[in-house]
Amino acid sequence: MALITTGLTSGGVTAHYQFQYDDSLAAPLNPGGPEPARTNAVIAASENDFNLMAGWFGNVALDVNFTIAVNVTQNGGGSAWNRSGRNLTVTINPAAGIASFIRYLLISEMVEQIMRAQGLGWFGSGTEGSEGEGLSRFLATQFLAVNGFGNSPPPGFANSNTWLATVRADFVNNITPTDDGPDAITGCALLFIYYLSAQLTFSVNRIVAAGAPTLTGVYKNLTADPVDPFPGSSNWSTSSFRERRQYPTRARIPTIRFPFRGASSLSTRRYLIVHPLAGDTIRKKIRAFNAVNLRVLLNSDRRASLLG
Repeated sequence: MALITTGLTSGGVTAHYQFQYDDSLAAPLNPGGPEPARTNAVIAASENDFNLMAGWFGNVALDVNFTIAVNVTQNGGGSAWNRSGRNLTVTINPAAGIASFIRYLLISEMVEQIMRAQGLGWFGSGTEGSEGEGLSRFLATQFLAVNGFGNSPPPGFANSNTWLATVRADFVNNITPTDDGPDAITGCALLFIYYLSAQLTFSVNRIVAAGAPTLTGVYKNLTADPVDPFPGSSNWSTSSFRERRQYPTRARIPTIRFPFRGASSLSTRRYLIVHPLAGDTIRKKIRAFNAVNLRVLLNSDRRASLLG
């Protein structure tokens, strides 16, 4: 089969991309096939999608040649990128997926290139690694939510339970720079990023800008909390993240809802009992951290949970 541009808007060329599709997806080989209409729908949205990604990363410059080749094939199995020098090719294998699914896959591949160009530690060694794969999947799902496509990954692309169904080892401190597969390590990374976003309520832009060589580093960049977040978040991995009675080890959880709620909510008074301020007032402590909001409803007694 051959890659063609027949029927594509502007020959498949946009400011950043050169789209083409497998001829087996269109007439005459496949009368009634999804192309070129499906890829044209992607083309129409592609530059807005690119601007969304660029905004997440503070408009960091990509170190690749434009236009980027985007090949839409007849295969299933997701997507991949290949870089040779400054030439980047993204291959999308959507099977019978619709245009929004192709956009989701393209987002997930392109943010990996942007995090590599950003150079703050999200990207691994030669590939996105477990930390970058977690961020990639998180951002692709943010794309769905921003565009009104829901807030869950497409069928077959959920990754959290690959970690939840294990003994839940610490892949927050122990990232793997060459692991970019859907497995327990990347599942842990994905869930920890959701913890930062939905439980501690940090924005996408702040999380992205807090890049570090480990997820612990990302947490510390965000919170100024020097404590190791994984043992402390045995409150998120073994206590409030999955109450032992409700979510035992190796349990698969159909839906994970943030924020985690306990029997009671944290108040400033309880916080001060647990973390005495040695003569300081809570107002002074907030000012010292340059914080603007108390997060008093989080099910956590961690210092970061009170800082905005």
